[in-house]
Amino acid sequence: LMSIAMMPIGHPPFPIERMAEITEKLE
Repeated sequence: LMSIAMMPIGHPPFPIERMAEITEKLE
């Protein structure tokens, strides 16, 4: 889950569904 590592420290964690959408955009 590289998306998590790329997020700034202290930022609230996104739900799995939201994280999936972000991952698709990054790819």
